[in-house]
Amino acid sequence: MTVKIEEKPSQQVLTTFALGPYPQSAPKAWKELNDWLRKNAPTLDGQRIGFGMDNPLMTPHHLLRYIAGITIKDVTENTGKDQIYPLTLPGGKFAKHTVTGPYKQIPDAINHVMNEWMQKSEFQFDITRPILEHYVNDPNKVPEDEYQTDILVPVMAKDA
Repeated sequence: MTVKIEEKPSQQVLTTFALGPYPQSAPKAWKELNDWLRKNAPTLDGQRIGFGMDNPLMTPHHLLRYIAGITIKDVTENTGKDQIYPLTLPGGKFAKHTVTGPYKQIPDAINHVMNEWMQKSEFQFDITRPILEHYVNDPNKVPEDEYQTDILVPVMAKDA
C-alpha cells in the first residue's frame, strides 16, 4: 500500500447529508447533491469530496451521518433553503492513499491506513478533522473497476 503525506489548504464546499448506514446514506447524499447541481449550478466543476461524520463502531447505524460535497471558490448565496449548505473543510497534513476499483473497498483502505500504516509511521490521527474521500473520476463515465478515490486521513506528528 502506497501512502504519501500531503499538505492541503482549507476548502470551501457545498454539501448535503444523509442519515443511515454509509453504504445507503452515501449514494442518497450524492444523488441529492447531484440533482441540486443539475438544477442550480450545472457548470460547477469542483472536486467531489465525501466523508462520514461518525464512527460506525460507536454510533447506531441509523444515526450515521454522511456528507457529500463539491469544492467551490466562494459562497455568495444562502443555499440552506434547498438542504445544500456551505462548509469549510480545514486544511493540514493528510496521509493519502488512492483506491482503484469499487467504492466498497474504501472502508478496508481506511482501516489499513489507520491501523497498519499509521502504527509504523511518525504520524498519529488528527481527531479534529474528518477522513476525506476525494472522488477523482466520474462513476458515470468510467467502469467500476476504474473508479479512483483518494483517501485522505488527517495526521499530525506523534506526541504533538
